[in-house]
Amino acid sequence: MVLFYEAVLDTGAGPNFIRENLLPRNWRDFRVPDYDHVNHRVVDASNHALHTIGVVRLYVQLGAFEVYAYFVVVPNLSVPVILGNHFIRQHSRGLDYDLDLLLLK
Repeated sequence: MVLFYEAVLDTGAGPNFIRENLLPRNWRDFRVPDYDHVNHRVVDASNHALHTIGVVRLYVQLGAFEVYAYFVVVPNLSVPVILGNHFIRQHSRGLDYDLDLLLLK
């Protein structure tokens, strides 16, 4: 199953996040057991705790760039998908703020 969603690039977020209702009903069958992010306290921009319910490994495509990445699942995330600093550090050469570009490896 292939689904396409717009993502927010958030340099203030550590891990990547995805809203639970975007995943197939059986997503829990594919959870990553005992992943580090689940045990951390995660807060939103207003410093309110986010309820996390698991971690999944998903395929990400940005134009011709394709990679797998881990996403923390949140039931009521305010945006569909957030790509955080873990993604930025691992898969980019940097950000060009003048051109609003993520420079991918």
